[in-house]
Amino acid sequence: MEKADLTIEHGIVYTMDQNQAVIDDGAIVITGNRIVDIGKTEEIKQKFSANKCIDASDKVILPGFVNAHNHQYSNIGKHNPTFEGGLYEFCNRLYQSLEDMGEEEYYYASMNGAINLVKSGCTTNIDSVEMNADQCAPGFLQAYDELGMRGIYSRTISDVNWVAVGLPGAEVTYLEDADEAAQSTVELINTWTGHDRLSVWPGLSYPPSSSDKLVENVSEICKKTSTGLAIHMSETSFDEDYWKQEKGASHFQYYDRNFDILENHVLAAHCCWVDEEDMRIMKQTGVHVAHCAWSNMHGAGTAPIFRFLEEGINVCLGTDDIWDVIVNMNFTLLAHNMEGDGWSILDAYKVLEMATINGARALGLEKEIGSLEVGKKADIVLFDMNQTNVVPYRNSIHRLIVEFGTSNNIHTVIIDGKVVLENREVLTVDESRVIRDYKASVARLIGY
Repeated sequence: MEKADLTIEHGIVYTMDQNQAVIDDGAIVITGNRIVDIGKTEEIKQKFSANKCIDASDKVILPGFVNAHNHQYSNIGKHNPTFEGGLYEFCNRLYQSLEDMGEEEYYYASMNGAINLVKSGCTTNIDSVEMNADQCAPGFLQAYDELGMRGIYSRTISDVNWVAVGLPGAEVTYLEDADEAAQSTVELINTWTGHDRLSVWPGLSYPPSSSDKLVENVSEICKKTSTGLAIHMSETSFDEDYWKQEKGASHFQYYDRNFDILENHVLAAHCCWVDEEDMRIMKQTGVHVAHCAWSNMHGAGTAPIFRFLEEGINVCLGTDDIWDVIVNMNFTLLAHNMEGDGWSILDAYKVLEMATINGARALGLEKEIGSLEVGKKADIVLFDMNQTNVVPYRNSIHRLIVEFGTSNNIHTVIIDGKVVLENREVLTVDESRVIRDYKASVARLIGY
């Protein structure tokens, strides 16, 4: 009999693989940080003995959810009236309150936010940080390392003040020199290259806050370091219309005509106001879309998800300023089915794909995570079906998860083979200490 570190037994295994395989009374075997076998429980029990066994009866075994767009600093800004006065006014209030944010503040914001994400089944998160990005990076990376989460820090750069070019808002205080920021970003990428769970990408905030020189610099970084690029694109009609007026082209069309930046692995958040030519470019260049349903419903617009899917553009999900992946899945399903004609609807399984394998693909990690397959890393979630909101659960389990599920259904979370959450209790850090210290950190920063 073979020895293993951990087995998960008697669950319903949703592999999310290309065959959409589902295994009733299934089991998964983990050694180190890898899945070494998947099958029926009785067959697995005859082959393996493990140091620890988790009983997954009445639970669905899923790949860990992937959050493809977020800003942990917004966690500090929850005190702001949500989007009162519109997106730009919300951002102005947020940025002004966080001008003195540094490593310590971002450590606690990241830890608090990451615990929330884990409790909703998220095992991987990419965080785009525009403000004080060099000072905040150690805090984010330390918090994720201690918690045991998988993460990408997108060191995001702006060098053009949006007020100066005619967009509404307050003075932007976090502008950087294009060359100096590029050098700093490369140094940070190199520092974290080779870590099992953590890495760094360059990022651009969005086209109106990026000079042509900065776009060229960031594209060169991606090519030299083989990293992806995170960027906001076509989020609001205002900045898209402004760009067309100033540049004679949309965000995507301007970048396609003038730079090689879209030749890189690009993860574009929002993409609400794209047209058919934009989608042709996106498909041709392999752009991945981080769809942020919850955020967009606060006035940015509605991304043409059905058209993206028809064109074969990879769509994943980003919570963008909330810390609950399941809530975002629910918003995604319902928001776009409002567009339907009674026949064309967004299927719950497709939304589950967006939150798992599509998210992994968008981060360039589809060979490692995003589905439950032998050889992949053990990022696994146990979703409790023995609760009032999802019983009975004989059929259409994916619909119950996406449409009726909540974070309270998340029972166990395993990241890189390590149990981080069990029976809804965080095992790797002291959650009560995090809450206490986070509140004190926010009070020192903004006096709230």
